[in-house]
Amino acid sequence: MFGMKLAALLCVGLLAGYAGLRPAPADACSCMRRSVRAAIDKTAPTNTRVMLWFSDGASRTAFTLREAGGTRAIAVERKDVTAASYKIAELVPKQPLRGKTAYEVVDGAGDKVLEFTTTAGGDTKAPEWKGIQEASYVKQPGACCVCNTGTPYVIVDTGAVSDDHGHEGIVFAVWSAAAGGKIDYTKPPTTYVRPWETEIALGHPSICGRNNFDLPDGKKLRIGVRPVDLAGNIGVASEIEIDLSRKPNEIPDI
Repeated sequence: MFGMKLAALLCVGLLAGYAGLRPAPADACSCMRRSVRAAIDKTAPTNTRVMLWFSDGASRTAFTLREAGGTRAIAVERKDVTAASYKIAELVPKQPLRGKTAYEVVDGAGDKVLEFTTTAGGDTKAPEWKGIQEASYVKQPGACCVCNTGTPYVIVDTGAVSDDHGHEGIVFAVWSAAAGGKIDYTKPPTTYVRPWETEIALGHPSICGRNNFDLPDGKKLRIGVRPVDLAGNIGVASEIEIDLSRKPNEIPDI
């Protein structure tokens, strides 16, 4: 069923493999989340943009990019987007990074929040996709001992996305407007969302994460979605309207 796979991955994926995690406020569910997340996993092109998600209420919001083990900050232009309970910081180096070199990002307290190594060169080709395949407004019961919040949310099936530097670092920029409204892609997006395989969630489906998108109550919503790679190359836009005035489709807890 559309969305069931995503519901499971939202909890399992955020639980496993994260360093520096702290517990989420759950009773029987033991899922955990880290305070800062990044689009980069292990490698990035020399013209990468470092994208970081962190809590809107976090006190340590200053980030410094530098060569691993070094002390000299690399000059960057910072762009921030506030999306529901997240802030998203994009650090854009003013000069290409050195190839085959280890880098790190530290926060204002000097704690390391990201490590990565650059590839040999840059990336100038945008991701390719066929656009939104489906979107659904859903709700799960949020029963005891699972990670679901029980809050309605939107699942968007993006379909397959390809990129010459691999799809692992792809994120989706999401713009929004009232139904029938025109989306202005020259303005910053409403949010950036990392996919789970071929789906993204808008809202707050899991206590393993925070709310990433404020859904308007009882209204129709138009969203525009574009894939973005680690270098900031952006794919074509795809739009869809979602009726939030209808009762959400109920899907089972996983």
